[in-house]
Amino acid sequence: MNMKELLQQMTVEEKIGQICVPILQKGEITPEIEKCIKEYGVGMIRFCPNAEFDNASVVVGEPNPYKTAAETADFTNRLQQLAQETKNKIPLIIAVDQEGGTRNDVNRDGAMAYASHMCFGVADDADLTYRVAKATAEEFAAMGINMVQAPIVDVFRYQGRNTMKAATFGEKEELVTRHAAAMQQGFRDGGIIAMIKHFPGYGSLATDAHKGTARITKTLEELEAEDLYPFHQLIGKGVDGIMVGHVIVECLDAQYPATLSKTLIQGFLREKLGFDGIVETDAMRMRAIQDNYGTGPASVLSVAAGNDLVLLRGNMEHFLEGYNALLNAAQSGELPMAVIDRAVARILRLKAEKGLFENPFADPERARQIVGCSEHRELLKELAQRSVSVLKKNVLPLAANGAERILAVSPIPQKLEATLDKEQCPEILVRAVQNRHTDTVTLLTQLEPSEEEINRAVELSENADIIVAGTCNAILYENQRKLVKALQNTGKAVIVVAMESPCDIDVLEGVEDYVCMYGCANDWAEAAADCVFGINDGNTRPPITLQSC
Repeated sequence: MNMKELLQQMTVEEKIGQICVPILQKGEITPEIEKCIKEYGVGMIRFCPNAEFDNASVVVGEPNPYKTAAETADFTNRLQQLAQETKNKIPLIIAVDQEGGTRNDVNRDGAMAYASHMCFGVADDADLTYRVAKATAEEFAAMGINMVQAPIVDVFRYQGRNTMKAATFGEKEELVTRHAAAMQQGFRDGGIIAMIKHFPGYGSLATDAHKGTARITKTLEELEAEDLYPFHQLIGKGVDGIMVGHVIVECLDAQYPATLSKTLIQGFLREKLGFDGIVETDAMRMRAIQDNYGTGPASVLSVAAGNDLVLLRGNMEHFLEGYNALLNAAQSGELPMAVIDRAVARILRLKAEKGLFENPFADPERARQIVGCSEHRELLKELAQRSVSVLKKNVLPLAANGAERILAVSPIPQKLEATLDKEQCPEILVRAVQNRHTDTVTLLTQLEPSEEEINRAVELSENADIIVAGTCNAILYENQRKLVKALQNTGKAVIVVAMESPCDIDVLEGVEDYVCMYGCANDWAEAAADCVFGINDGNTRPPITLQSC
């Protein structure tokens, strides 16, 4: 199909539809999503298969019914079929986040669910990063997921951004670039689209854009040498897409966040860096946008600035606010048709290059065979065993099935309660400990433990000799810190296992045994338990500087 001819025959309504990205967080094709495809002609859907989550990643209502890999392929095929029933028959991009750990969207039925980006930096084997990414892409392609909004290329600066948790390859620009290049190439060679993020870099920010307006106050020279270094290098190697963050870069545009800045996107990203692939906004429902602009005005500004896709990750009202604002701006001339045409042309070109016009459909039988296959399982286990760390040890290692009674306590990691999966489940850490030491009592708490849960943990510790206490981003949750302190006050030995951010050690006092998982995924919990019992020496280091280790 000739993309130029297709663009010429599209109405302005159809063009705006290709630019707007709704989210599907249900286990069914809702009337709203069907309308987005058939009436508004959307070009991309942000897919969140397990549950609906709010802006704080808390489950809204009940998790979606469990789908196997083959059933997921059938589901995405139904979405593509709806698109094929429209006038232009333009296939859909179906995108997920697979950032690792608590930021994995796909973690049911044995799918490639790895720990956070930081685990790749710990192992520091670019070939292994490539192989894991390629295997992930092969599985996703089989299920009809044709884009991953990853890798993350934010260069970590802990003092500025503890909310990054472990969602970074590390603090060295070269290491971040090397693993981002390997992951991106693995995704592409495995048959899906990769979207690097978050231009111009989230690693130095004190504010999470979900919660407010973030600013980068560096000089341009500092920005070029640090945050922008990976973008310079990766664009030269070929990049499918880039997601832009809601961050104000004072040295380039002190007024608008990058998402809405023509100076940053059109002037810097496109003209100076020479990027002509697709550019997508970060979610327009974030506080950085809602507090200062609102969905409609921000959507118009973002496309005028050079974005091709507007992520309207909210309810139907939120989607229509963005869609209608863009349509009105196009019809009134506020948004030139040439700008819209350039955006849609890039979207169509990418779909054509990836073969979506030829065949947008998944193969359920291939999904059944490849997702969770033994080869891919071994890759995950290899990465996990090579990317857990023992950073402090006093009583470690313990003897498996020794004479001691163990209390294993863990918070329920974000999003894992929505998997409904026997493997990737809230119990991953306490189960792994119990599997190696039968005389283990377990307790799960909320992510922010209640006083009752803290008291219950102390009560259970009375009959224990040793305590294994999991933390999950205690840097953000004060009561996790209180729980660890209360257990330490019992006088029993407390082994802390940081399930996601290794920076938890910097907000905990008196920790003498410390193991890092770098992400909440089952194989990493198993590897961490191996460290606790001396099966794995955990002789690795985090790819960031910790204040306390």
